[in-house]
Amino acid sequence: MSPQSSGNPDMKERFELAKNLYEAKRYKESAAAFSELTSSSDFAARGFYGLGLIQFSLGDRNGAAANFRRVFAHDPTDANSFYFLGLIAEQQGNPNGAQLFYRMALASNPQHVSAKARFDRLQQQQPTNADAHQGGSSPSPVSTTAVDQDARAKWRDWVKSEIGGPDPRIEAATAAALTAIQRQQGPDSAMAAARQAASRWSQDELRRFPQPEHSNVIRGRVKAIQFSHAAVRFTFGRRQAMWKVMTFQLERVTPDGTPLPSVPVELRGKELEGALHNGDIVEVDGPWTHGQVLQVKKVMSAE
Repeated sequence: MSPQSSGNPDMKERFELAKNLYEAKRYKESAAAFSELTSSSDFAARGFYGLGLIQFSLGDRNGAAANFRRVFAHDPTDANSFYFLGLIAEQQGNPNGAQLFYRMALASNPQHVSAKARFDRLQQQQPTNADAHQGGSSPSPVSTTAVDQDARAKWRDWVKSEIGGPDPRIEAATAAALTAIQRQQGPDSAMAAARQAASRWSQDELRRFPQPEHSNVIRGRVKAIQFSHAAVRFTFGRRQAMWKVMTFQLERVTPDGTPLPSVPVELRGKELEGALHNGDIVEVDGPWTHGQVLQVKKVMSAE
């Protein structure tokens, strides 16, 4: 487990204590500390995850699974919870369910080494339709894996079209939608879960790139991009040209996560090179005067 930044030092200290007690195998005391965290909006996901780890370590698979699932009410894209649910499903003789959870873990975190290793191993062990037929059972017209992959592709396309943003945000929202579907909550709930996950990912990402203090650099997240054209008359002569204009807002936060006023930005020129999307974290040169549009010559990625 790795703690994230939070504005509540008491809860952060409680989390560190709970984690240290768990690592020392003092499970009863650790469970009490993790239970306290579940009442905090910032630390509830880590509290339920810690309780799940303790029950898993004590051999209570059903209790562990219940707590790992509770994590998703606070963080729908927690890769580690998906991984342990896959491990539990595998241990309970449900390889198809395990593969689904491992796939969700990888959708949330493509670098999750343990989930990838176990997913690949299950894929290699999965019998082909021909093998199943020779064993006396009828071959399935469509494998479970194919159905899952098809569902994931369709949900990812929906997220990309309706929510958008950078790939990690799309993957996080897709994983949340699939979780809702797997829990048989229906398409409407899946769409709501996807939007919530995308919003949560965006807020967490924005906190990683706060507005620099004592600097003219303006850093924030792009939203509300609009394109237009403007007639430009050159100073000497009567020549006039139509320039391309891009306007957008930059959402900003302080290092402790406090929202700052959004900055309206305008970029114009004969041509606009490069790509900019809603949700991108970028920097522009300031300073900016409140109430005015900040006109810039370039936009730089902050990531």
